[in-house]
Parts: sequence; C-alpha cells; structure tokens
Amino acid sequence: MAGRMAQASSSPGHDPTRKKRTLAVVAGASVISIVLITAVLAQILYGVFSGPPPNPGPQKISATFGTPSPITNGFQVTVTNVSRALGPGNFKVNLTVNSTAGTPAALAANVVLTVNGSAYTITWVDAGGEGTVNASDRFEVTRPGGLPVPAVLTFSLLWSDASVVQTAVYTTTTVAKPVITFGSPIAVTDGFELPVAGASRALGPGNYKVNLEANSSTGTPVPLAASMSLVVGGQTYSITWTDFGGKGLLNAGDRFRVTLTGGLLASTMYRFYLLWSDDSFIQWLAYNT
Repeated sequence: MAGRMAQASSSPGHDPTRKKRTLAVVAGASVISIVLITAVLAQILYGVFSGPPPNPGPQKISATFGTPSPITNGFQVTVTNVSRALGPGNFKVNLTVNSTAGTPAALAANVVLTVNGSAYTITWVDAGGEGTVNASDRFEVTRPGGLPVPAVLTFSLLWSDASVVQTAVYTTTTVAKPVITFGSPIAVTDGFELPVAGASRALGPGNYKVNLEANSSTGTPVPLAASMSLVVGGQTYSITWTDFGGKGLLNAGDRFRVTLTGGLLASTMYRFYLLWSDDSFIQWLAYNT
C-alpha cells in the first residue's frame, strides 16, 4: 500500500514542477500576443489619425527656350516647349550678371532681384492666360536705364527646390556712340524744348544719360528716361523725353523738354547735355533767358 502511494505521488500526471512550467509558457505566449496586438492596433490608429502619406508633389518638368532678343532696357526669352504645364508655385527664378548671382525667388508676374547692387525686374508674361508656365509664355529681364555694358546675363528658370529647369544667356556688348544733332530750341511754358534733328543710329535709352548746366552750376548725370529730375544750383528741374516714334529708341523727331516750376531763372545760360552711358559727351544745346 505504501509502495503504491509512493508510485502515485511520483507519476508524471501529478508533477507540480511541470505544471508550473506549463503555466509559465502559456503566460509568456499571452504576453507576446498582447504585445503583437498592441503594435498592430498602434499602426492602425496611427494610419487613422495621421491620414494618408503626404503627396510628394509633381515631378520636375523639362523646358526649352528660344533665342533671347533685346527689348527696351533689357531682353526677353520665349518658352518654346514644356513637358507639362504647371502653375508658378512649382518654380523659382534667378539672374546671374557676369559671375554674380542673385537670390532665387518664387515665380510671380513680376519679380525684383538685386544683383551687384542693381535692381532687375523679371516679368513673366503668361501668353495664354492659363496661369501655368507653357509654350509661348515669355520672360522679360529689365533694369531701369538699361542693362550694364558689357555683361553676360544668365536668366534661370528653377524648380521649387532651386534646381535648374532651363537657362537663357544674353550678352550685352559695347557699341559705338551715334552722332546726334539738335534743332533750334523752342520756348515753352516754364522752360524750353529742343528737337532731335538727326541720329546716325537708333538706340535705346539705356545707352544714354542727360545733364543740365545753369550758368556755372552743373547737375549730376541721370539715365535717360521718359521723365527725369535734376538738381542744379539748388533748383529742381524736370526733363522729359518724348519718344516720337513710340519704339523706345532715341531718333530724329524725338523731343526733350526742360522746365522749372514757376519758370526758368532770368538772365541764365542753360546747357542741355546728351551723354553716353559712360558719361562721355555726345551733344549739347544752349538756351538763354
């Protein structure tokens, strides 16, 4: 009897150590299951609350330009082809003058970039009015008074990350001074007017400056423009250029008018100077009051 009880107590079915091991394995498996379920739920909840992955945006396009051509105070370049029409928010623009580059700026109808201390305006002409960069659009690069001479200007159409999409290079070269002649001055209200009688070559205003002398006082030359102001001897004179042909070129038939509010000073000899862009002399005309 005692022997049978000893055998029964030592049988595998009643081994307490084995039962503890079994419980430990079951508990471990439960913990692993809970961890896995928690991780899966976390991923599901993250997807629900964080939304879909961000849109990477459109892929970078390719574009081609035509040959740059001169315009008043600058140059223009036409877009001949784009791989896909996209809005301006996908692009930036920049300008390099000789070896100095500006800071890339977001594309807009008009963008002002400062390079070498000069302000250049980049105008995007949306030819079709679609609001996208497309073939037949053009970019105009201008500077008040004209582009520097000589210079190499590189216009860059950039992607939104400032990488290059396409560039256009325009070179300005030194040109010989034209021969300009004036006709006789004409008295007008508060001033005088002088006609341009002849010009050996029609050139844009960026090639010229003007100045004024009153007796022994002389102003500081200013770039030729439709309207200018000059301070001479403490007086502020207004000078206007009438472009008779309307082509943005100084030519025969054009007129200059010099006026002073309240009228010109009495007993004064005025000299109007037409200068080259480097301040060298081209032509002058005298008018006495």
